[in-house]
Amino acid sequence: MLNLKLLAFSILILACESSASNSVIGTWSTGDWNMYHTATFTDSTVLFDNHIDTLFRYNYRMNSDSLFIDNGSLKVSYYFPTSDSLVISGLPNTNNPLRYVKN
Repeated sequence: MLNLKLLAFSILILACESSASNSVIGTWSTGDWNMYHTATFTDSTVLFDNHIDTLFRYNYRMNSDSLFIDNGSLKVSYYFPTSDSLVISGLPNTNNPLRYVKN
């Protein structure tokens, strides 16, 4: 009986983590012509497009309160003010948080 409860609890935890990461999947844009104007999230990577000619591709992972972008030890903070908006702060060469809207 204990093993069954442990299995059910583990499935619940994995489902919660999966739904959190699935909410970020898709294309997001700031609406401004800035260094990170578009972010496209897949299951494990994020691609930032910028105003010059460079694409920044990083692996990422999420937990309940943090988005980790793997380019060494970069940790950015994020939150969802609404279901179709995302705010990211801590990206290199940015002074202010960037607000994205899901396309």
